[in-house]
Amino acid sequence: MLPVISKTNYFNDGHCPRLTWRRAHQPAGFPRIDSASRFIMENGTRVGELARKLYPNGILLRRLSDPAAHVAQSREALLTRKPVFEAGFIHGGAYALSDILVPVGENEWDICEVKSTTNPDEHHIEDVAFQRFVCEGAGLKIRRCYIVYLNKGYVLDGEIDPQKLFSRQDVTPQTLALLNKYAPAVNSMQTVVGLTDEPPAVVGPHCFDPRVCSFVDECIEGFGPDHVLSLARGKQKAFELMRKGIHHLADIPASTKLSPYQKIQVEAHRSGKPHIDLPAIQAFLQKFTYPLYFLDFETLSLPWPVYPGCRPNAVIPFQYSLHVVSEPGAKPIHSAFIAEGRLDPRPELIRTLRALLGTSGSIVAYNAGFEQSRLKEMAAAIHDPDLVRWVASVIPRFVDELKPFSEFNYYHPGQGGSASIKHVLPVVSDLSYKDMLIGNGGLASAEFYRVTFGEGILEADRQQVRDALLRYCEQDTYAMIVIYDFLQKLVANS
Repeated sequence: MLPVISKTNYFNDGHCPRLTWRRAHQPAGFPRIDSASRFIMENGTRVGELARKLYPNGILLRRLSDPAAHVAQSREALLTRKPVFEAGFIHGGAYALSDILVPVGENEWDICEVKSTTNPDEHHIEDVAFQRFVCEGAGLKIRRCYIVYLNKGYVLDGEIDPQKLFSRQDVTPQTLALLNKYAPAVNSMQTVVGLTDEPPAVVGPHCFDPRVCSFVDECIEGFGPDHVLSLARGKQKAFELMRKGIHHLADIPASTKLSPYQKIQVEAHRSGKPHIDLPAIQAFLQKFTYPLYFLDFETLSLPWPVYPGCRPNAVIPFQYSLHVVSEPGAKPIHSAFIAEGRLDPRPELIRTLRALLGTSGSIVAYNAGFEQSRLKEMAAAIHDPDLVRWVASVIPRFVDELKPFSEFNYYHPGQGGSASIKHVLPVVSDLSYKDMLIGNGGLASAEFYRVTFGEGILEADRQQVRDALLRYCEQDTYAMIVIYDFLQKLVANS
């Protein structure tokens, strides 16, 4: 017998026969979930636990590895006519667990799918529709289908109140329009699972949306910074080129219609030399006024509000790095902040930063809008009019170092179409983020939360993580100095 197709398999693998086959035949070949992704998954689990408090008399089922056994315990639980959490059913080869099944009347049920978002979308509706397809096929009478999501207007005051934290959206009519698609799709996936040989790679948008596939490097031969899929803001154009047998940027015909940025990129890859727009770079550098303050925040964003006065999915700075260069040629002076304990770090963070930023000089950030938004939010959350006025005074001092790279005033083939600091730094210096214990913002958030709010954390582990966080954030601001000096030398040597 073919294995059932779970809801997770359907949505994660159903777009790709190769993924579907590998999940069934070579599950050990899938890479381990990284810490940042695991953090997101655990946050979703926590939201689900909070949502169960909406139904305090509900029954939580233990997840069983055998779908048939899980269905048996689910049917037994439904006999109680109480809300059931994690009930699972099988129909037509499809297997789905529902976050919450709520009894209605004598023999009907409402499906409640819990999401860690403040804005339900069509993907969430598809999720609920799949459950309805399975539940109704298994004999349940479904009255209504709901998405239970986070109320973006909720503000934490004391303990979390689940009744106020969550909102509900009735999506019953929308699910009805989707029900006929699942049976043929599930049958097709089961046919793939039954194949003896692995299906060939089929490259397309599904390799990158909704997430980059773990096997993309393997399926796309020669994938790298020179591949057409690295074409800036041009995935659809890249797939068109690949269908014509064109796989590398340098091979794109001159007659191909490209955006101005894409033309710059392609020409750089053809020549093997960087594109340099000196007048534009020079104009950009004229925005800098000494002293220079190179600033970077690291932030924590949780689906539930973690500090008083916070809303769901609020973005909370817990760390900054600041390098100050007082005048041309001066040695950078570094300052850092990282939150201690579980109290709201924002009041201390913004006030210590205020004391360091002075009253004049450029504040330099990479993608400066992010730091500007966090400053405005912190000042507003603290309800200090003086801080609000101060933030308004420093916002005009910001210079966004991303600009010359996002606008392709400078582009090096090694960037692979990206203007992120992690792609720019290695092509303008011998520095990179490789081999750092913490080397990206997602992991920084996950590890900060783990050692700050986790239970049973050893002090040595906690200190190692905090040291790694300090090094990572410091690298970001030092990288901005390196990039600034590089641009200065370009202009000076022209």
